Order: sequence, then structure tokens, then C-alpha cells
Amino acid sequence: MLIIFDLDNTLIDRDAAFLLCLKGMFQQQGCDFQIVDIENVKIQDDSGRNDRAELCEYLSRKYPMLGLSSDEVWRCFQCLPAHVVKNHSVNAMLARLSRDYTLCLLSNGSSSMQRRKLVNAGIEHLFSDIFISGELGISKPDIAIFEHVLERYDVSACDCIMVGDDPVRDIEPAKKIGLCSIWLDKNVEVGIPENRGIGTYHHQINHIKDVEKAILRCLT
Repeated sequence: MLIIFDLDNTLIDRDAAFLLCLKGMFQQQGCDFQIVDIENVKIQDDSGRNDRAELCEYLSRKYPMLGLSSDEVWRCFQCLPAHVVKNHSVNAMLARLSRDYTLCLLSNGSSSMQRRKLVNAGIEHLFSDIFISGELGISKPDIAIFEHVLERYDVSACDCIMVGDDPVRDIEPAKKIGLCSIWLDKNVEVGIPENRGIGTYHHQINHIKDVEKAILRCLT
């Protein structure tokens, strides 16, 4: 059984790292971070899904006291992986799963950024292979990137499970090609509700610690 994991906000807290990086940028420029409209910046960022050039242009224009061009803002964000911290419970969970299943990682992003995140999280060695959109020239939700993974392992969709936090980029394309999917929906407050609006054959969890139980449900 092949288990495909997403990275950002699934195995690591990418959004927390983003905010720490943003705070560091303001402090480095001698600016008060308290002036930042955090909620609006989160909307502009959308957990890394929105266009990076547009985000950097927004920050450069919205906060001229930084004295940074959009290109300089982007260079500041290159330190984001340094703010990714190890989650020992996640690492232990992946180590347990790797003894019984084949694990791989499928992530959108640049090669340098995503691989540095993996190193800082201390989990890169737990995957048999790592697929990054910036290295492949295709990205989620394009089903071609999922098909590439299946071809690499020479497995059928029914022998794979996708684990991710994004219903559009992780869950729906996986569903289209027949993978069982586990949706990490951190907005769910209680329990492990199943099949909540994302398809009959999918499972939903609200914390990554519950993924082992959800995997067993996929197999029954």
C-alpha cells in the first residue's frame, strides 16, 4: 500500500512558519509588527496557494515603511523554511507507518523551499520518494502529477491513499483517479466525521494524529 502525503499544513505548520518569517522581516527592517493586518495578510497568502509575486507586491505596497521592493520581500521569504520546527509526534507517526507501508511525499512549491522545509522538519528520510511540483513542472490539482506518482511506483489507484489538507488540490484530484483520500480538515472541532461533503469513499480527520486510524478505515 502506497500512502501519499502532502507537506504544507499537513505534516508541518507552514502557516505558523510564514507568520514568523513575516514578523522577522518587519523586525529586521526596524518596523513595528503590531501594525500588520494579520488576517488580511493571511487572506492574501491563502496558506501559500496565492501567487507569490502578487503577495510580495501587496506587502511592498501596503507597508511602504519596510522600504522593500516586491523582489526584496520575496528574498526575505526565502528564510521561511528556517521557521519550520520538528513535530516529534508527527515524526514518530511517520516512522511507524513507514514500517508497514510505502510512504511518499507530493508537494506544490519550489524545490529549494520544500526540501529545506523537509530537512528542518526532520522527516525527509522517512519517504521512499519525494515529488515536488517545482521539479516536475506540474502541480496539484493537475491529475497528471498524481498519475506520475502512480507510474513511478507501478501501482494502481486502488492501492494508494492520499493524505492532505486541501480539498481542491489534494482530495478532489485524488478522488477523480480513484485514490482513497484522507482530508485533514483542521476546522472540524470534534471527532473524526466521515464523508462530509467530499465523496463517499473518503475520510475526514481534524488532527494529523488521527491519520493512522483513518488509514485503517480506508483498508476496510
